[in-house]
Amino acid sequence: QLSIDESIRLSGDVFENVLQTNDVVKALADIEPYFEVHAELLYAYSLKLSGLVLAIETNNIYALIKLAYRWQKYVKHLSNIPPKILRLINFLGIRGVESVGWGQINKVAFELPSLFGQLARLFKLLYWTYADTHAGIGPVNAEICGQLMDTELRKYPKNLMLNIFGSKLDQINGKIDVAIDSYHRLLNDPHVTPRRFIYFELTWCYALQSDWPRCIKYAEKFRTTSFYTPAIATYMEAVFRYTEWTITDESVAKDKATELFKLVPTLRIRHLGKTITPEKVAVVSAQNYIKNGELLILPDVAILYDLNYLSLIRGDTVLLNSFMDRITECELKYQCDIDSSNYLDNYLIAIFYKGVVFRLMSNFKKATECQQIIIDNEPRIGGQFSLPAQAVLEMGLIEYEMKNTEKAIDLLNKCINEYTGYLNENYVHFKAFTALRGLGVCNTKQADDEHLLEEYKKQWLKDINIEQKSYDKVVEIEDKNEI
Repeated sequence: QLSIDESIRLSGDVFENVLQTNDVVKALADIEPYFEVHAELLYAYSLKLSGLVLAIETNNIYALIKLAYRWQKYVKHLSNIPPKILRLINFLGIRGVESVGWGQINKVAFELPSLFGQLARLFKLLYWTYADTHAGIGPVNAEICGQLMDTELRKYPKNLMLNIFGSKLDQINGKIDVAIDSYHRLLNDPHVTPRRFIYFELTWCYALQSDWPRCIKYAEKFRTTSFYTPAIATYMEAVFRYTEWTITDESVAKDKATELFKLVPTLRIRHLGKTITPEKVAVVSAQNYIKNGELLILPDVAILYDLNYLSLIRGDTVLLNSFMDRITECELKYQCDIDSSNYLDNYLIAIFYKGVVFRLMSNFKKATECQQIIIDNEPRIGGQFSLPAQAVLEMGLIEYEMKNTEKAIDLLNKCINEYTGYLNENYVHFKAFTALRGLGVCNTKQADDEHLLEEYKKQWLKDINIEQKSYDKVVEIEDKNEI
């Protein structure tokens, strides 16, 4: 067996080799003889925890204070201990104190050598390219992500994961052709095992280019190789085939789309008794397609908007105008509903996405006019109950981008607090909370947390009969010793 230090060194060397060569099989062969060292690591963790228990049982309360203070301050050491994960919960929560989590991640990423630092840097790239992009209002750290990506790729130019992140970064920056070429090169890499993941991204790239034949080709590849989200994969292909039919009027495309839409509700998977939002939207939308006489209004634009892919072509008038032409055609088709129908759902859906595209073109005046039409006609919405909340969200995002902070905060809070129980609620809340965080609103929670922590500390000191001055003195001595 290896000692703890040797096992950590070995794991670092093996991980480094994987980054250089992508050869996971060889890495597993290298570490197989040392699997028993895992028990040794667990034993080390148990010693640390037992040390804490003994410290708590000591009669010397000042020793306990020093231990607790050091346990809090020595971040580098704590980064190797499982309870560290608890500190990231704030970071992962929508309303959490993001800066707390990033502070911890940054210390590990840029102050620790070898394995832990590299893992933290990979985590940052993953978060910036995917979480920022698809669980908020779009990519907000693309520039710094690119700088870190360039640094890592210089060290590991052949690394598969980094090159996948690099392809995603091209997509994020609106370089759709470059991203497509990069993904196709990755498909030729002998080490690529998650091909369905690349099929997934190629589907969206071609959708953004309105290249529906290629989009459908890779959507079908993704559907037939995906085992984790069959309902979503099937819905994606159905939507893009339906979109092709609206353009070409070929009955074969419509028949295949209908076949897939009917299949979607049977493929629902519940995770811990719940259906995730994208899957719920897919199932309900597929059911609506059948219920409404095989009709959906701009479903491709809807899915691109919900998952924030549409924001990746912000400012690209060629690609955006391709969508705008179809949206305008749909608007004109249902404009007659204003005088002939009690419900304006179909017309207002087109107006909503017209406003979205205007915002992505930075035409904020026309974007606002479109969303105001929806708000003014809210009583005439028959089933698309997501529209009012989404329209208010868009109004908030327009003010956000125009840097009208107070108006943005009011509208973003309104879409969160005044609308509930609609299909796209989680999508709206993700976007709204991200924008509010960008405006500094959620930073108040950090102040609240710190105030509450201070109250807990005072109560704890009172319970154990320790004066605040004595505690502060111990902390002051610890700070001086560290310096």
